[in-house]
Amino acid sequence: MKVLCIIALFALSACSKSPFVTRVIQVDGRPLEVEVAYTYKARGQGVMGKDGLTDEQGVLFMYPEEANIGFWMKTVTFPLDIAFIRSDGSIARIAQMQPFVTTSTPSLQPVQYALEMREGWFADHDVVVGEKVTDIPTDLEPEPR
Repeated sequence: MKVLCIIALFALSACSKSPFVTRVIQVDGRPLEVEVAYTYKARGQGVMGKDGLTDEQGVLFMYPEEANIGFWMKTVTFPLDIAFIRSDGSIARIAQMQPFVTTSTPSLQPVQYALEMREGWFADHDVVVGEKVTDIPTDLEPEPR
């Protein structure tokens, strides 16, 4: 019995090692539960290893300060949309990204956040450049690049 308890505790601790935390943000007033990638490891992993995203899933990438950033899709197997977001929460750019592409999709200007969603999510919800993302977590301190 002790062995089973130890194995169960080990399994639980291994499960809690996810590099992501989950939070609810608002995208143009719409609540959205996202995985937050605020550590170097989580930002590097992104959506790799996922089979896709549903309409309710997204990944918010957080950086310590605004900078020009870029994303690529070398090992991602499904298309995505990405919104590049300034430190004030305003969307600076929305771009489409295709699977297995090794060239970077750039922010084109300094941003502090990026939000990856399923392909077409922003258009389907009438979210455009200039709209706001709010409730970005303030209790997480993004690791340096």
